[in-house]
Amino acid sequence: MFPSPEKILKFLEVIMKLFKRLIPAVLLLPVIAWSQTNIQIQNAYIRELPPNVETVAVYMTLNNSGQHALTLTEIRTDAAASAMLHLSSMQNGMMVMEHITNLEIPPGESVSLEPGSFHIMLEGLRQSVRAGDSVEIRLHFSNGLVLAHDVPIIRNSN
Repeated sequence: MFPSPEKILKFLEVIMKLFKRLIPAVLLLPVIAWSQTNIQIQNAYIRELPPNVETVAVYMTLNNSGQHALTLTEIRTDAAASAMLHLSSMQNGMMVMEHITNLEIPPGESVSLEPGSFHIMLEGLRQSVRAGDSVEIRLHFSNGLVLAHDVPIIRNSN
């Protein structure tokens, strides 16, 4: 009922060949992961708003220290029903906000998400936005990298 010793040896040879091929790939995973984290999130914040507000903007600077462009393709958070990239601009004397699907960060450059420009909108907040707290967001990039970041909520100076 048991396999013959020859079949067991053949099976072990196949397994050993597979391991010989997989080990170098597994050893390279930390190098690949490190090479993909050439993006840094700096100066991230959300302004504190009254408790009944269900939409807030997230601001930050994305710095790409790598040699290749990276594209922000999606934002996720458990703190809101949706998280989207927006671009505010002045058109015909009015501030207009439009949804954008992605944001490219050129190599060696930074892109600022700031009032009156690019920003992340969190809509349908599931938690209060109080100074001293933070909101976790996850930024998804075109190369498969996902960066999680706790964005602090700061007191509104207005």
